[in-house]
Amino acid sequence: FVNDTFSIPIDQNGLLDDENTTFVDGYLISTNSSSFFGGNCDVTRLWENNNLIQANYYAQNNNNCSVRKVLREYNENLNPIRFYWNDWHIWFGTVIELTGVFGKESKNLLSKSTTLYDDDNDNSIDREEIYNHYYQLDEDGYPSVINIITTYSNSMIERSVTYQLTYTN
Repeated sequence: FVNDTFSIPIDQNGLLDDENTTFVDGYLISTNSSSFFGGNCDVTRLWENNNLIQANYYAQNNNNCSVRKVLREYNENLNPIRFYWNDWHIWFGTVIELTGVFGKESKNLLSKSTTLYDDDNDNSIDREEIYNHYYQLDEDGYPSVINIITTYSNSMIERSVTYQLTYTN
């Protein structure tokens, strides 16, 4: 992507302006595979107490979708990073996320995320991945270290990744 430009349609509220994406009160509720960042699945999201607690990924006329349900749990620490969804990894999309185009973030820091996969789309759980999040907070309550430990039900592999963060004004 060297020297490439990228533009995102934005509405008057600073959110992604896309007829295939639904926001309610600034929270991202649903996207479909035709949306600007749709991917291979249609997705519905459930929010409770200003925290994203569940995302359902399902195939709607698309055989490339990895059907799954993601259940999220939170700790008592507030999420001080505006628009940061504290997902299972940090990647180039995180930069786009931090602009606010995907709407409001969860109120608290994520402690655990469980992804339940239905690989053969028969309404049964075929495998699961569990992401446990651990934080070291600085004196202002911002995460300075995020450690994510992932376990997989279909293997003996455990993966750990640690992010060290610094903040500037």
